Amino acid sequence: MEVPPVVAWVRPERINASSGQTVSGRWLRLLLTALLMLCLTIAGYFLYQQYSNQNQVADRDLEIRLDFIPFRPRREFPDSLSLILRGDGKVRVVLHRREMFVDAVYEGALPEADTMRLIARARQARSEWTLPKLQAGDDALFRMAVVSVGSSDEKSVFGGNLADASERTRSFIEELLTLWNWLEKVPRAEAYVRCIPFLEEELKRIERNEQRSFLPVEKVPVELQPILIKSLNQPRDFIPLTRTQHDQLLDYRQFIITNNGFSYRLALTLPTPLPTN
Repeated sequence: MEVPPVVAWVRPERINASSGQTVSGRWLRLLLTALLMLCLTIAGYFLYQQYSNQNQVADRDLEIRLDFIPFRPRREFPDSLSLILRGDGKVRVVLHRREMFVDAVYEGALPEADTMRLIARARQARSEWTLPKLQAGDDALFRMAVVSVGSSDEKSVFGGNLADASERTRSFIEELLTLWNWLEKVPRAEAYVRCIPFLEEELKRIERNEQRSFLPVEKVPVELQPILIKSLNQPRDFIPLTRTQHDQLLDYRQFIITNNGFSYRLALTLPTPLPTN
């Protein structure tokens, strides 16, 4: 007589409960994974925002200094252009004739977003530049520095033939060259003084080839020191002055002016004379 096999019977409610627990566990794991990914995304976003904000705070303390000399006259401006754009958005453009005469001065302020974008592009252009500075050539020349506002330390200055720059850098410089179109034209002063910091290699060349004396700013006559110190604190900017001050400073162009460990040359400029009939 055969013994029937023993069959273990499981109550239906136990099977349903086990399956439900399995499904619930999977959903819980998916939910936890999704929450974890969301938390990581949010944390990454806030870290990115913090990093971006820190960069923007640092960029507000920077300024772009651009000097541009076209090989051939441009339709937009007849000769050279000088631009200073500060991190607070204030921008000043001077159209001049090789630091001898000033054609026009434009001033204004850019929106913060545009200012931060341009300063970031200037830093990128500096990182891309690998050619020797100020090479001779038959194309437009540019010289640019991205430094702390008012700094005379221009070790990071770069430039040369515009054609030697990358396409991205050329596009950026061309954008800077059009900014004056959106600024307000201001009346020209009676004269201007401009203090240009010397780089170390420039000083060495002068010492080898020229006989020029160094003069501390403290040795300049007391009545001229305030305007000269203002210029020294705003390197490469065209600082307005009276014609009398201009004439008094003429005798000091032959000197290398020194201040706080830096050396400068003085450039004195007058408004472009009106054409004569």
